[in-house]
Amino acid sequence: MSFSHQPAALKSPLRHVALRRRRRSRLVAAAVSFALAFGCVGALLLGDLPLSLGEVAACFAPDSIRAVAAGDGDFAAHVVLTWRLPRILAAVAFGAALGLSGALFQILTRNPLGSPDIIGFNAGAYTGVILTRTFLVGGAVAVSMGALAGGVVVGIMIYALAYRNGVSGFRPVSYTHLRAHETRGNLVC
Repeated sequence: MSFSHQPAALKSPLRHVALRRRRRSRLVAAAVSFALAFGCVGALLLGDLPLSLGEVAACFAPDSIRAVAAGDGDFAAHVVLTWRLPRILAAVAFGAALGLSGALFQILTRNPLGSPDIIGFNAGAYTGVILTRTFLVGGAVAVSMGALAGGVVVGIMIYALAYRNGVSGFRPVSYTHLRAHETRGNLVC
């Protein structure tokens, strides 16, 4: 007997939920894309030298790009192509990298709320920086190494505290669960 086919009565509500979720995902993706495009165009137009949409569009003409690359050209084209556009592209790339790193962190910790500040890595890194600045003499490299060491120490401590007969992924702990064990004299997470 095959269990791959479900009766029509069970398929219909599941399909409706899947379609609604897919539609919502598309709407969110479209809204985020529109907001990103609107922000990028706004960043090209606004600044100490406000430009019109026509002036910005003229900056992307092949002749204007060649002139700016050769060191000549219009000041507006220079501002758009050498100052504003690289800043916008860097902001989009760094924002995407931060979003991807956050998603990977949540996947690796198997915790939808998992972020370095909630789990405690930030506090460990801050402590490493404070200890490095207080007790050691050094520049930016020493401070960075202190932050890295503090984060690693906290990561090891979290791993050691979470280890119980092997490692499991998602282990929800409620406050009432903690209070119940605390009142008995043994705090178990």
